[in-house]
Amino acid sequence: MRRPPAARRLGRPPAADSGETEERILRAARSAFARSGYERTTNREIAEAAGITSAAIYHYFGSKLDLFGAVAGEVEEQITARLRADLDRSRGASLAELLSVLIDATVALIRDDPSLGRFITSLPHEAARSPEIGEMVGTHLAAIQQIFEDVVHQAAARGELAEGVETQPVIDMVLATFMGLASMPTRATEFREIADGFRGVIQGTLLTA
Repeated sequence: MRRPPAARRLGRPPAADSGETEERILRAARSAFARSGYERTTNREIAEAAGITSAAIYHYFGSKLDLFGAVAGEVEEQITARLRADLDRSRGASLAELLSVLIDATVALIRDDPSLGRFITSLPHEAARSPEIGEMVGTHLAAIQQIFEDVVHQAAARGELAEGVETQPVIDMVLATFMGLASMPTRATEFREIADGFRGVIQGTLLTA
């Protein structure tokens, strides 16, 4: 006699599907958080975009806060991996050249996935509104900022900064510029023009003598 089909087991999905589903959740959550912010984003909104039920999110993340932290970690990994890889290919370059490399990497990242820029630029505001979020995402922001700090400190050690120029104001200026660039509109032509304008500033080609 034919056996009846086995009842579906509740709990975490099979391993073959688990990784792909988790990636869909993270992508959907990043887009939703970037668009609406942490408070206004709901698990239902994320679940619908990921093609799952709201309850299924809890197979992977204990809470919306845990999911937000996971998205922040994934965004950090994507950004730092790209920036470090491009900088590694430009060893020995000047500060102006390295900043140009970072511009190109930032443009490519945001062009390929606009939610990356919107999400990362929202983190300081989210952290300021919630100490709990600030504690969770602080290390991810610091990891990205460290790349820019290292570039400026190394340039200072090579004697590239003008006499009397301190490193911290330069770091702050570079970070502010790149965070601003990440938040810009993402139409290809407009985005490239903005990036090229900043490139002209650091290379001294924007203004006449």
